Amino acid sequence: MRVKNNKESSDVWAGMTIAAGAEYDLQAADLAVWKANDKVIQDLASLELLIGDGTSYKTTGSEAVNYLLGTSVDVKVNEAPPFSSKKIGSKKLYTRATGKAFTVSVGSNNLDFLIPYNEMKINGIEIVNGKVGEKVNLKVLDTAAGTISTVPNYMLNQFGFDVNLPDGMFVRESQYDADMIKDLVIRIEYTAIEARDVRVNYLIHELKT
Repeated sequence: MRVKNNKESSDVWAGMTIAAGAEYDLQAADLAVWKANDKVIQDLASLELLIGDGTSYKTTGSEAVNYLLGTSVDVKVNEAPPFSSKKIGSKKLYTRATGKAFTVSVGSNNLDFLIPYNEMKINGIEIVNGKVGEKVNLKVLDTAAGTISTVPNYMLNQFGFDVNLPDGMFVRESQYDADMIKDLVIRIEYTAIEARDVRVNYLIHELKT
């Protein structure tokens, strides 16, 4: 298993410094550390870190993460591009894909992501290290001040209902985007069958001048 730094400068993954464009052959002893490293997972998902068998590299983020974790292929709901142009009116979109790590316990867990940008769009969520038999509800909550509904953290919308997870990586992408404002909360209600760490990537885009 070989990785390659796809950035224009050197970087460090799981304690290993790799120069820009350089490759590194992962050893069996490396795998546990690399699989548990958040930065490794995030950079594989964004293809800033490439991974493959030594003759070719995976071409999508989900394939790359699954290849490292040794898990099943991801579940794609829709792969249509969400935007025809980077510019919307007088503003522009800037990709801000963001990853978070959570620890879940057996039963119900709330995995919350507070929107950090004044205006943004979201068109997908990736869940890494899921298990068959687990389910999620995907919701959007109002701000703590009740900016939209006047009720603090009121549920404004639900866009996933008892969604069944596969082993490995789940990808939910939509052909259209959802508008969000600062301090709204994306809540994943995660029903887990065992305690462990899971990771979530939010495919978001900041809208600004």
